[in-house]
Amino acid sequence: MNLYLAGKIAEVDWRHEVVSNLGDHIMNWQAGTWWPVVPSSIFKMHGYTGPYYRKVAKSEQGTGMKPHRLCLEAVRKSDMVFAWIDDPTCYATLFEMGYAHGLGIHTVVAYPKDFDKSELWFTTCCADDVIEATNPIMGLQAAILRYPARKTTVMPPTYEVTVRDMTWSDPDT
Repeated sequence: MNLYLAGKIAEVDWRHEVVSNLGDHIMNWQAGTWWPVVPSSIFKMHGYTGPYYRKVAKSEQGTGMKPHRLCLEAVRKSDMVFAWIDDPTCYATLFEMGYAHGLGIHTVVAYPKDFDKSELWFTTCCADDVIEATNPIMGLQAAILRYPARKTTVMPPTYEVTVRDMTWSDPDT
């Protein structure tokens, strides 16, 4: 199973305790390429799709892909998006969760115990699973254990739209 580990990111954070040799993978990643999926790197069992945190050297600036494109592609390659939310200003994480949900990817949001998540009600309601944990590692372990053994993807309905006799007028003429 491939996992995207969402949440506030820093140069050294909880992901380094979960993903084997994450620092090496970050240093070996070449700007201008998609982030690699690192197999068997999360608890030596599951693939890691991202995110990758690396300060970009001046010589690399302008040569790489925009970070949001890298994140969205990594989410798309994932079977599950796990989000550790311990700060209500995790705006990118909230977007990643909505994007994954829209793609039908299994989403799990984990909060620290006693965290006020009242303003995060939408993400909490839309997630496939919600976990309260002491720390992100325990939350991730719980998410993996609770992941459905067999997942059925429900496709959104399709709509057929017919446009007839539409005329456009320019208000300036």
